[in-house]
Amino acid sequence: MSSIDFQRLPRLIHEHYGSKVDVVSANDATGEVAFVLYESFLFKCGIDPRHGRFGLVMLLDGIAVRTFFGKRVTMENDEASIRASLNDIERFCRLRLPDAFLGEFDAATRNSEVTKID
Repeated sequence: MSSIDFQRLPRLIHEHYGSKVDVVSANDATGEVAFVLYESFLFKCGIDPRHGRFGLVMLLDGIAVRTFFGKRVTMENDEASIRASLNDIERFCRLRLPDAFLGEFDAATRNSEVTKID
């Protein structure tokens, strides 16, 4: 499996989430990408230039959340592993948001690929 480089990471996030995400910044100097999912959750991620590992945290009230449903985000730096973690994160976020918000958000973005999670 081929590794993702920092230049590809913001595009991968946008491709994966589509209209559900706003990529706020991609900083070459720090190697960090910041993005907001569902207009509600702030994340920072990046590729460690020294070890080539992927890392991601959700910033919540000044705390860096690294586990989602008791599972850490992958450190593997290949597209399939990163996408699997992005799926877990999306599920985590959707379950934290009220159904009324999700209904309005989905209607406003007309994102037919969004699925309701039971």
